[in-house]
Amino acid sequence: MATTLAKRPKLSGLDESPGAPSAAPFSSPYSPISLTFTLNVISCGFCKEVLVSCIYQCRNHHLVCAHCRNTERRWCSCPGTVESFRNEALERLVGCFSVLCSNSSFGCPDAFPIYARRAHETKCSFAPRRCASCSFTGAASQFSAHFSDHHRWNIIEVPDYNVEFGMALKASEARIIPVRIGSSEAMFLIHFEQQGSSGRLYPSEVARHQENVKVSISVFKGGEVELWMKCVPKSMAKAEAGPYLCVPDYCHLPDGRIRTEICIKRG
Repeated sequence: MATTLAKRPKLSGLDESPGAPSAAPFSSPYSPISLTFTLNVISCGFCKEVLVSCIYQCRNHHLVCAHCRNTERRWCSCPGTVESFRNEALERLVGCFSVLCSNSSFGCPDAFPIYARRAHETKCSFAPRRCASCSFTGAASQFSAHFSDHHRWNIIEVPDYNVEFGMALKASEARIIPVRIGSSEAMFLIHFEQQGSSGRLYPSEVARHQENVKVSISVFKGGEVELWMKCVPKSMAKAEAGPYLCVPDYCHLPDGRIRTEICIKRG
């Protein structure tokens, strides 16, 4: 893990709140330097989480976070009664660290204070995903080429969100159809699976680029809507456990196709 020591911090003004930086940096004549180390070097000896503020230690220099010190009776392996002391020097040092996202190898360019790492990586759009149809794992930006080159799937290009588009599916053929929104990396999949004489139709998303996105699917019989569903798309890996539209055989057209209309809505 490459870590940048940005600036020399103040010697006062520590923030006691959980997850907050220990001290605000101030202007310094020192230039930033790069260090390389694993994060377990600055992790709590009990819960193994990265230390971010209110760091304590025993007389033998075993480190512990404030939460474990206050809630665990034996947070240290030292024998006898364990005394703890605030390590303010380490707090100030950790408050200077700027770390790269663990998804940097998948293209994430972001660096941020160490205390913000978990919140970022929980929602990072560059986190690796597994393909819905094979064992390939990669960043969201890699799936367009993977779908086209490896699976030979045709990608439907939709100019923007909230634009309806039609799709005709063969009732006898299971398919996964990629849909890309405009020139962005936002990509969704429309799944059709056979299930006896009926079929299952449901959406998934390659990566969450936008909040408040829902997919509506309509199935027509003749010129009228016969079936309809709107849902929040699940990720590719969890799509099968999500909601789906059951399409019975009476919705099949005379040529064996199923006529659908889909809209990926935002807002």
